[in-house]
Amino acid sequence: MDKCISDHEVIVFELPFCEPQLVKRTNTCSKKNIDNQALGTIIQFIAEDMKDDCYKNLVDIYNRKLKQLLHIHAPLKTRIVKDRPSAPWMTSYIKELRLNEGEQKESGAQQTSVSTKTLMETLKENGKMPLKQQRIIYIVIR
Repeated sequence: MDKCISDHEVIVFELPFCEPQLVKRTNTCSKKNIDNQALGTIIQFIAEDMKDDCYKNLVDIYNRKLKQLLHIHAPLKTRIVKDRPSAPWMTSYIKELRLNEGEQKESGAQQTSVSTKTLMETLKENGKMPLKQQRIIYIVIR
């Protein structure tokens, strides 16, 4: 028996819908977790090096050097992000609950919070099927 021969036919088709164009936006941010001890030590050296009689010049020099230090320790990073359209079931209420949940995770909350429980209940009420199926249906309907 030859394994390369098959009695199956190839099925080719096109779906009659178009996905919306993704909008690009630019995010610019700097590093937020700076080594405070190293930065503080360098700032002390800057203050010791500045010996000028004119106070206005001292302030300008200090500000300039401080900006340079921040650019070294926390450089600005720019990213281009594609915004995707939100699903019909993603309401502003759910977005707010998810934002609160993220803030609680960053703060290191150990217990499941009230907003997390509310979020899960809301998601269950708004969609009776799994989220993956809702996304597929959303794309097909559009």
